[in-house]
Amino acid sequence: MSLYKESPAERQQDSCSLQINKRECFRGERDERNGKSVVRIVRLKPNASGDLRAAGGSLEFGAKHLPGVIAMLQKLQEAMLATNRAGGA
Repeated sequence: MSLYKESPAERQQDSCSLQINKRECFRGERDERNGKSVVRIVRLKPNASGDLRAAGGSLEFGAKHLPGVIAMLQKLQEAMLATNRAGGA
């Protein structure tokens, strides 16, 4: 799935998906744009014909920041687990 138009010769893309419910998923894509690696995370859901389409905004950043984004999400997960163990939400 492309969220912008470029010729296939300009693109080299890798992706993976995470199913979040019966109909929707998150897709993470690594893409090359102007010679630089970019990571994009988008939520997808099917349209009436069953094809997946973007639902809402996307998160896009330079691939060099991926380790920092992963670390940030891990810290968030740890904080949520600590809250749950302490009897919070």
